[in-house]
Amino acid sequence: MQNKKVREEYMFLAIPMETIEESGIKDGQVLEFTAEEGKITIQTVDDTSDFVCDGDCENCPVNETDCDGDCENCPCYEDCE
Repeated sequence: MQNKKVREEYMFLAIPMETIEESGIKDGQVLEFTAEEGKITIQTVDDTSDFVCDGDCENCPVNETDCDGDCENCPCYEDCE
């Protein structure tokens, strides 16, 4: 488990709803962001096998169960650092 929290800065971008609907992205899907010069790509994540668990099960984007604080029995516990 990590001893320190990673802090990231965020920027909110307005994306037209029509664009979201055309992409097929649904509310609640796990998304992956990649960037290169002049371009940001947003895509859904279908394979979470390389997901690195930070031990924060309550805020885990791939854990659909409610966190009860019992990390040893958490479905993502084996991937926890």
